[in-house]
Amino acid sequence: MLTKEEHLIIHATAREVESEYARINISEVSGRSGYERKTIRKYLAIAPENFPAEKVRAKRTSKLDPYKEYISERLNEQPNITAKQLLDEIQKEGYSGGYTILNDYVRAVRTTQV
Repeated sequence: MLTKEEHLIIHATAREVESEYARINISEVSGRSGYERKTIRKYLAIAPENFPAEKVRAKRTSKLDPYKEYISERLNEQPNITAKQLLDEIQKEGYSGGYTILNDYVRAVRTTQV
């Protein structure tokens, strides 16, 4: 699905072509805008004011979120601690997630600390 800006570009290009050719030439609009003719037809059928609003997704929470502050503190205190050791520590505190997500987070934190 195109963004609202891209939809408006198609309509503006169609108006330009219509003023030049006295009709909307789908092939010409397609050539100028870079979208396929089917896409042009589809979006010209939708008036710009009726374009559906973009859906905003809710940010997903991670099982690791409650432990991120603790992990960062431990990495500051002991920079050479392994992800496996951290996993053992936070599992004792109730962490039910996996090793991979923890390892990815530890790697990201370490690169920002350097």
